[in-house]
Parts: sequence; C-alpha cells; structure tokens
Amino acid sequence: MPDDFGDDGVGPSANQFSVPVVQTNGHLDIAYVLEECNTSLDHGLRFQRSKDGGTSFLKEPVRVNKPGQWADNPNPDDLIPNTKFRAPNTVSLAYSPKTSTLAYVYTNYISGRGKGNIDVSLSHDGGKTWSDAQTISLQGGAPAPNNQFFPWIAATPSGDFVAIWLDRRQDPSNHDIGTFEARSTDDGNTWKNMNISTTTWNPDLGFFKSGAFIGDYSGIAANDSVTYPTWTDGRNSNIANTGIGETDVFTDVEISRTATAQQ
Repeated sequence: MPDDFGDDGVGPSANQFSVPVVQTNGHLDIAYVLEECNTSLDHGLRFQRSKDGGTSFLKEPVRVNKPGQWADNPNPDDLIPNTKFRAPNTVSLAYSPKTSTLAYVYTNYISGRGKGNIDVSLSHDGGKTWSDAQTISLQGGAPAPNNQFFPWIAATPSGDFVAIWLDRRQDPSNHDIGTFEARSTDDGNTWKNMNISTTTWNPDLGFFKSGAFIGDYSGIAANDSVTYPTWTDGRNSNIANTGIGETDVFTDVEISRTATAQQ
C-alpha cells in the first residue's frame, strides 16, 4: 500500500513497523501500522498476505483494529508520561503451526496515555477476519496498571503463544521499567503473566543521560523446550563512572517452561 501523497504528511500516509511470518504452506503474512509522515500518530493496525511468495498481495489490506476498541498514543512524538523517551507502537505477529491461528500484538491506549496495555487480536481464517482486542498484560485478571509497551510474540511448534514487553506496573509512579511475559497454552484464549526481570531500571539514565531514547524493540524466540526473550535494560547505567549511562540487551533463558506463571 503506497503512501498517499495527498495527505500532505498527515492522516494514514505512511506504513511502519512491518513484521513478516511464513506459514507452513508458504503463505507470507505481514503486520504493520498506518502512521503519519510528519508525526508519530498511528491511524490503524493492518494485515497483508501473499500466497505466491511475495509476487502479489491482497488488493486491500485487512483492518485489524475494530472501531471503538483501539486507540494510539495521542502524543505526536510517542512520548508517555513521566519520561522523555519515545515509545512507538511496535507491533508483532506470530503463527501457530498447530492450529494456523495468527496472533497480532500491539499497545492499546484506549484507557488513556498513561495506561497503555498490551493487547492481542486473533485470526482463525488466515487473516481475513480478526477477533476483538484482548488485553494480555494482566494483574489479578484485570489489565495491569501503568504503561506497557514494545511487545513481541512467538509461537512454539506445539502451538503455545509467548509474548514479551516492557512494563511499569511495579512502580507506583509509572516511571521505572521491568519486563513481563505472557504465555497462552489454549490458542490465545487465555494468558498467564510472569515477571522475567530481576529488577526495574530508570530510563532517565540512558542515552547520554538525556533519557530521550531506549531503543524500540523487544524480541522473543521459542520452541517446545526453551524460550529466549530479549529486551533493552538499563540497570547497569553507572553515571558516576561513565558519565553517559547505558542500556544493554538482557535475556531470561526459560528451560521447559520452568518459570512459575502468575496471573
């Protein structure tokens, strides 16, 4: 879907954050976001498919977000409260080789700019139609408090879905950042959350002490024996010694699902 030059840089005139997955039958599926050229405002979540190896695609992309069920961060710079870094709505897509279900994850600001939740939409018909938005960043069965952002999702060969994101539920001030994971063993219908970071960290100490940038992506790979989530983490920032702060890439190697899930 090409840019609409008539929008003059506003409206759904750009496509961002594309994520491809390949099905067992060779079909190529792509998730992406409609974003303005001159701001970071997003206008929708979209899906495309190619059945011939990328030679041709659907004439019109499929709209994933349903009216009244999803909202983007209303800040034109993708800033969230209490910090200076941008948090763009990076989406991710996974395909279950067991059931052929597609799981599309994203941040949903329908509850407000300071309450971004991680939601999933599911498709059981190859991306033609999508389920209602379902929150998977949970605490006590309800949406977790504060901001969650930068999700990623993977599927195991046996059909489990595993998602990861950065999470501020542990800080009442909605500032310091931890990392949480959610797993579904029933084809995306229910999800159990797990804290996979051993401490939270202060994003204000990153990126040369400006706190203006912490990176844009989390990541995860999983099979039936082990899960490898990866994320940006600034716990080792030492301003006194380095003068600039830092962020590193962390992982939590989960063998045979041994971590205790909690919802």
